[in-house]
Amino acid sequence: MSLGLRNSQTGSKSLREFLSRSSMKFDGTDDVVTTNIDSTLATKTYSFWLKSSDTGHNPVFDHGASNVGAFHLNLSGNRPFIYLGNTAYRDFQENAKQDDGLWHHYVVLINADITKARLFIDSEEQTVNSTVSSGTPNAYTSGLRIGRAADVYFEGSIDEFSIHEELDEEAIRALYNRGRPIDVSSGN
Repeated sequence: MSLGLRNSQTGSKSLREFLSRSSMKFDGTDDVVTTNIDSTLATKTYSFWLKSSDTGHNPVFDHGASNVGAFHLNLSGNRPFIYLGNTAYRDFQENAKQDDGLWHHYVVLINADITKARLFIDSEEQTVNSTVSSGTPNAYTSGLRIGRAADVYFEGSIDEFSIHEELDEEAIRALYNRGRPIDVSSGN
């Protein structure tokens, strides 16, 4: 599979976007995309399409460790988590879309103030379950790593991964409405 970086042409404030002719498939064992981009904690919005049927802990990305600028599916209580530190994280209500094996569009807003972190799935903002904000977020120790957090690896497929300075709800809907990716191996 060919994987490259380019500046986004979407008109939004996108920094970089991964391109491929088909989705990136991760086996849950050792597949990871390691970059040197986005290596400092700042307000960023991550947009991507995701398909997984893994009902266990399934980390999507991090910046050096499972609690450093990380987004996890099914981390605890089958809930998605934005994890910035042991005392700075936010989890959201369980959502069956995270492991139903179908394509869904995710937008993850990471903010150094964890109380401002947000999650959208298929352009719908997800309900916060709980927030722990009693400490300072961990500094990023690496660029963006897609497909792992610490020594746990993602199982599923990811497509159209991009990083944006900020996106409002209208821009999030526009990304979602562009359509779902097509897995050329199965026709879905």
